[in-house]
Amino acid sequence: MKKRTGIIAVVVAIVIFVLISMNSVANPGADIIWPSGTVSSENSLQHDWGDINIKGGDVEKEFVFTNDSMESLVIKTAETSCACTSAFISVPGQNSARQFSMHNNPENWDAMIPAGEDFTVNVVFDPMAHGPTATGPIDRSIFIHTSAVADDKISQDESGSSDGSVIEIEVKGEVFSEEAFLSRQQSQVVRNTSDEVKEDFEFAEIEYDFGVLQQSQGLVTHDFPFTYNGEETISITGVPTSCACTTAEIDNETLNTGDTGIVTVAFDPNLHEEPDGRFFKTVSILTDPAMEEEPELKIWVEIDLDLGVEAYKLKEYED
Repeated sequence: MKKRTGIIAVVVAIVIFVLISMNSVANPGADIIWPSGTVSSENSLQHDWGDINIKGGDVEKEFVFTNDSMESLVIKTAETSCACTSAFISVPGQNSARQFSMHNNPENWDAMIPAGEDFTVNVVFDPMAHGPTATGPIDRSIFIHTSAVADDKISQDESGSSDGSVIEIEVKGEVFSEEAFLSRQQSQVVRNTSDEVKEDFEFAEIEYDFGVLQQSQGLVTHDFPFTYNGEETISITGVPTSCACTTAEIDNETLNTGDTGIVTVAFDPNLHEEPDGRFFKTVSILTDPAMEEEPELKIWVEIDLDLGVEAYKLKEYED
């Protein structure tokens, strides 16, 4: 009789175990205690894309997280701070990543991360999301809501201990027009090589940013001092600019090795209609004998139209 009772007890135990297991499979978050588990990451939670070409397509960055506890973890939902940014979350057991954004964030996704398993968050920014002229700095956040215990490192307290915590990822960069982006890339190459090869014209700086200028501000100028390192005497035959709104003068037109000089660049913010946002103009230095590569300077400007488009001196001028 005792033997039979023991067998029945074992069978009952097995049935209960199977039922609990089936319930866990059907409801992956059912056995999760909120809050539960901890999250770690080998990545920083911040990323800077630097310069972004508005016509260069999406930029992205992957972040890898680990449930480093002995308990299962649940990702409840996620959202981003702007529609231009999406988060694609990949979890164990799912063949495709789940996309979340500012307006696509279901409240109860409830994806389970087993103890010791990883999940990845691929952050994607679309520089054209706000239109072809939306240049300038960007700073975006991605919020991932989980059952993790708030540790003030990776996971922060959300709205109370019973609601789990939130992971915040921050991404930033600066969007430039394609022309400005390519120019900045070329300037970087020039700066990188200037330490290896001493240029004939050695400028203290080859670019200057006037920042935001009011249309009513009047003519502004900036001096670019230089030293001439060439082996032969040269004459300056001209300092042409890329646009009529910009003019340049040089104070020394005959240069021998070791001579110094200054190129003064002037800009008129009210001559004619300019591009929206930040833009640049260039100045070239022409010499006799001619150089294989003409030295080039650059100024950056952004216009505040405090007088309005009708106030331009040349209303119909096409840049």
